[in-house]
Amino acid sequence: MKTCLLCNSSNLTFYKVKNNLLMMLCGNCGLKSLCEKTNLSNLHKFYNSEKYYQFWGELNPENIRNIEHIKRLTFQKALKKVTKYKKGGKLLEIGCATGILLAESQKNGFEVYGVECYSKFAKIAKTKVGSHVTCGMFENIQYPKSYFDIVVMYDSLEHLKDPFAVISKINRILKAHGLLVIATPNTQSLSAKLMGKYWTHYKKEHLFYFSPKSLKFLLLKYHFRPLSIENERKALNLSYIYHQLQTFSTFGLTRFVSLLYQITPKRLRCKHLFLSSGEMLTIAEKL
Repeated sequence: MKTCLLCNSSNLTFYKVKNNLLMMLCGNCGLKSLCEKTNLSNLHKFYNSEKYYQFWGELNPENIRNIEHIKRLTFQKALKKVTKYKKGGKLLEIGCATGILLAESQKNGFEVYGVECYSKFAKIAKTKVGSHVTCGMFENIQYPKSYFDIVVMYDSLEHLKDPFAVISKINRILKAHGLLVIATPNTQSLSAKLMGKYWTHYKKEHLFYFSPKSLKFLLLKYHFRPLSIENERKALNLSYIYHQLQTFSTFGLTRFVSLLYQITPKRLRCKHLFLSSGEMLTIAEKL
């Protein structure tokens, strides 16, 4: 009999969502997980490919700069919340992409480190913040015990093959009272409830899905105390949303956004708004 990987409950429900993905829901802790993960057995190879990042649009310098601009706005807002709890110290980001959050953290006085599995992005990140960016998977990289003051996981927790081992490792490399910052899809968000099985975050590479309840369960299990869990509003623009939905097609929404994109003047496609896309931002402290 199968049991929940987080709480060991056997109160499980199985059902299918878009693209025929089979999901498992734990009735005890609320954790959702993708049942069939065999296609992602070699995660490093899967993510270290330009083909995967087509949801960014063309990976040319101009488009990367446009995307980096909206991400910078998102990260600036998030860092204001983080620095209420801790100012300065060593900060590690897992899945740092082109290093935007690291660069903003560096401006705020942090000594920054990053891990990025896509070699092209890792090289770009190094040009921004220096040599403390490693290309590879966090699970395979060794860091000293009690070394970091803050570890950030922005849009990466849901991709992990074994998030439980990763959270345990993060606890080991964080200093006492260090912070763990997580942005991840929220299965109890308004968009998740409205879109049901067509929720935009249901993807084959998203292996685990958390609600505030299940995320608290995970954090407490590995000796973290949640300080805040709140709705995450990101800076987004029509161009970025359009390319996302061209890659991750969603019933009805893809067609609507495509039509909107076609009739919108080019200069307005990159105008940003802070929007909720069904994610939560969590800040937790190591106990």
